Amino acid sequence: MIELHLQLKPIRRIRMLALLSVLVIVAIAIIGRVTRVPEANTNEPRSGGGRHCTSVTESTIQMYGLPDGVTARYIPYPNSNDRDLVCLMSGFPAGLSILSLTVEWDGYPQARLTQLGPKEYVPRSLLDVMTQTLRIPIYDIDNPAVAARIPLSGDWILRKGSPVCEYLEDVENEVRRSGEPHLRIIAVPRIVRVYTVHGIPRDTTHVFNLFPPVPDLPVPPRTGSLDAFLSSLGRAIECPVVNACSEKHPASISWVDNSAANKAWHGGRLAQTWVDTAVADTKLWLGVEIDPAEVTREVWRIIREPSP
Repeated sequence: MIELHLQLKPIRRIRMLALLSVLVIVAIAIIGRVTRVPEANTNEPRSGGGRHCTSVTESTIQMYGLPDGVTARYIPYPNSNDRDLVCLMSGFPAGLSILSLTVEWDGYPQARLTQLGPKEYVPRSLLDVMTQTLRIPIYDIDNPAVAARIPLSGDWILRKGSPVCEYLEDVENEVRRSGEPHLRIIAVPRIVRVYTVHGIPRDTTHVFNLFPPVPDLPVPPRTGSLDAFLSSLGRAIECPVVNACSEKHPASISWVDNSAANKAWHGGRLAQTWVDTAVADTKLWLGVEIDPAEVTREVWRIIREPSP
């Protein structure tokens, strides 16, 4: 699935800038769907899926290819012509103001995610790379504030289908070479809160609002499986959500994820009362039970200091 992200400045003009950024994200997503070449595959591309131009130059392959044994590679200074060609082949609309690009490699470069925005927006950080490029939930990252202070402008190439641990091994090496020689990313056990969903979910045609809508900032609805919704819920409340339902119905449900708009409006994170309300509303919507528990879970710890 093609993804678009917009990166904010550090929060000094919290509310106005936050509202502007979310509005731009929504506008870009809508424009992308309208202007994308009709043949574009909006799902995860199969081999050859979503390609609109077969004229790949040797320079593009050199820039956005991966040698054997490498799962992630960082391009701090990408060539704009090669970047534009990869975006065109991947079905992105022309003329985007791209600050960073994530490309999946399976013998051919396929752009998956872009970070967009005018020049006043700050560069991506290691935290952005972990949560957006590698799709690691924020609740699986220990010391996220450290990762947020490490800038990583540029593009990333990932070997499609590789394990997260292999990605992170190469990302760690790239960050060390980029000016953080003492950085380490290690897996450690940590006690975290987990929500477990159980019961028999009811079939419903009602479109659920995950957090209240923010005025003048509409978010398009999503439709997917129960697991897809619970994944969205977990990322919204920043806690793992486990599906233990006795039946996996309904096969398809629809929801609007207003969490990004609300977090931007409230300065980046929501109070526990918001989390409790989202959980309670989900229980009523699906007719299920959701129980919290403290469990030991493996997370990725960011260490910046030299090892003893």
